[in-house]
Amino acid sequence: MKQLVITILGKDRPGLVEDISSVVLKNHGNWLCSNLSHLLGHFAGIIQLEVAEEHFRNCKTRLPLYQNLKCVLKLAILKLNLHHVNKSI
Repeated sequence: MKQLVITILGKDRPGLVEDISSVVLKNHGNWLCSNLSHLLGHFAGIIQLEVAEEHFRNCKTRLPLYQNLKCVLKLAILKLNLHHVNKSI
C-alpha cells in the first residue's frame, strides 16, 4: 500500500468532496484522515489516502482533473521509529 497526501485549493462547489471521494473509492483507496475547510466560497483541504500499489497510478492521475481546482499530490514516506526492547525474565 502507498500513502498519498493531497492538498486541494479552489472555488468551492456542491459535490466537490463527494467527487474526490468517488475517485478514491473507484481506485480501491482508503480515506485515512482529512482537514477540509470552506472559506468565503473557497475550498481548502488536506487529505491522507492509502491506495494499493496496483491502483496507485490511476488514482494519482485522476485526482487532479477537476476544473478550477489546484491539486497537489505527494507520496508519503512512512518512517518507522522502532526501538528494540530487551526484557529480562
